[in-house]
Amino acid sequence: MRFPDGRDLKRNVEDQLRGVRHLVRLLGSDDDRNRLARKTLPEPPAELERFVGRTFRVVDGIMTAVESAAQPFRTPRPARPGFRPASVYFGSAAPADAEECRAALVDDLYRVLKLAAQDRLDNSLLLKTRLTGVHDDLLTKARAAGELAAVQPVDLCLALFLSLARHHPFAGAPEPDQDTAIHLYAAVTLVFGLTSLGASETDDAATLLTDAMLISGARLETFVKAAREGGDTSELKKVLETLLSHLG
Repeated sequence: MRFPDGRDLKRNVEDQLRGVRHLVRLLGSDDDRNRLARKTLPEPPAELERFVGRTFRVVDGIMTAVESAAQPFRTPRPARPGFRPASVYFGSAAPADAEECRAALVDDLYRVLKLAAQDRLDNSLLLKTRLTGVHDDLLTKARAAGELAAVQPVDLCLALFLSLARHHPFAGAPEPDQDTAIHLYAAVTLVFGLTSLGASETDDAATLLTDAMLISGARLETFVKAAREGGDTSELKKVLETLLSHLG
């Protein structure tokens, strides 16, 4: 049994703050604010409605400024979203180093998923705490094989996609479109396979995401079926092998 550490607490607090900011941003939008719940009270005066919207937009601006000011004090990260070699995420059995490995994958997954969601998943809230379970699932897969080198890249990609679909790190109000989220998980899984597992000559996640979204969309029904129904994943494994070979 693994007990929560300081990083778990930090991720939890960050997610709580993201949730607050997400709600503030929704309440600052006239369209989203009116869509959050059915109208059960009389319509407020137009002046009051505009004042409420402006107030929440000001709060959102303040929270954005505070977040930007805190950036220099955070742990250094790669210059752009992307994945590092798989050995960085699963390469150590030492407890202290294992937490560093977990943090590395959680941070990289968060940044690539956030990049993938831009202009594709409106009003989405991405929760880091749900991504820790993804690392645990993949680490279990690697340890079951004895060592990382013994795990076939397609098997690790399969485990990543199924874990993302199970933990579902996207949330929001209203709930994000499930098929779109699954499409993003599929594309991010392909980018992980191409970069972290060394199947591509480029590590530019933004460039790879565009191609991965396009090619995974052609087989989206297979990803959706596996995510929703579970069971036999042999068809999905074949699809992943084919798509990775096309993109590599």
